[in-house]
Amino acid sequence: MGLTFSSLFTDIFCITIRLTLLYKRREILSAMVYLQDAYSRLQPAKFINQRPYMILGLCGSCIIPITFCWFTADLCLPGSERVLKYFVEDTFFGWSAENKWTSCFLLVTVDHLVVNQQYILFEFLLILSWYLLGLLKRTVESFVEMAQQERDLESLFESYIRYSRIIFQCMAMVEEALSLLLLVLYGFMVFSIFTVTTFLMTADLPTLPAMMVVPKLVLFFVMMAGFYITSFQAVAVHEVAIKVKHTIHEVVSMSDSADFGMKSLLLTLATDFPSKIVVTCWGLFSLKRNFLQKTASGMFTYAILLSQLGNQSKH
Repeated sequence: MGLTFSSLFTDIFCITIRLTLLYKRREILSAMVYLQDAYSRLQPAKFINQRPYMILGLCGSCIIPITFCWFTADLCLPGSERVLKYFVEDTFFGWSAENKWTSCFLLVTVDHLVVNQQYILFEFLLILSWYLLGLLKRTVESFVEMAQQERDLESLFESYIRYSRIIFQCMAMVEEALSLLLLVLYGFMVFSIFTVTTFLMTADLPTLPAMMVVPKLVLFFVMMAGFYITSFQAVAVHEVAIKVKHTIHEVVSMSDSADFGMKSLLLTLATDFPSKIVVTCWGLFSLKRNFLQKTASGMFTYAILLSQLGNQSKH
């Protein structure tokens, strides 16, 4: 029951990812163009070409598909007829061909047309989200460098108005483009992790061939890595905003100006700044420092509960 439940929701989130991408494609493109332009204007000397990192990331997005291709190809080798028949019947609702090579061809075709595309799209969107969040973080970080160079409160206030207007616009566009997509991606990753952990906890692993277990382990580690890499990048955006607040507080405290009204205004603006720079998942929850602790503990607890449900249904 636990495995069926988590697998069902994994498939639902997989379909939702495609629909969300179709719905948000223009917002994602607009956010990418605006972030690149904003960062190049704020930090023209430090603008970094991200193309090599994107190419490396796209190559990394083939890890799961390559693993599943290897697994499917291994099923076609001599001695794997029983396992091949099991997977064909599981894929085609109890039907399997009498001829081994017909079954192999059908399974490879489905693997390429359905499974591989599913994971390639997921990993591509994960890398794209990481890239956009990284651009947003560096844009906010440029605010820190600006504040550290200012010593005159009037200049600091003018720079704050100019930078904050750009940064708030960047934040709004990222939220519009990624908030729903991040929610769906997190759902897909979490239930994929549940599916693998439930399978590993309920299956009789010593009796299973290695080619059935290894792809599951690869999927688990890739999902865990994707979950934490994306989370750390999103949390870092808010952490940099907190750094902006502390920097402005430090500059104001070191100023010899007698304009206490300006000091009070800058301190108020700086204190309120981090609350406006928070990445959310469609407004349902915020990706802040405590997010990783809460989700990690909840995820593993729920995975254990699902495995227990699977054990009960098995016995």
